[in-house]
Amino acid sequence: MQKIKILDSKCINCGVCTALCPTGALVLDKITWELKFSEIKCINCFACEASCPLGAIKK
Repeated sequence: MQKIKILDSKCINCGVCTALCPTGALVLDKITWELKFSEIKCINCFACEASCPLGAIKK
């Protein structure tokens, strides 16, 4: 099964993907405002990949 990969070099922590993640696998840390990913919560719907304006999320 494919899993998402977040390309740190492209990600600007904008949070667009977090708004579309149905399971809360992608969240912005409330202290650092950095994107956090929980592989256990991810159901591989790939909504985040399509939503990323910079293409920082890949299969």
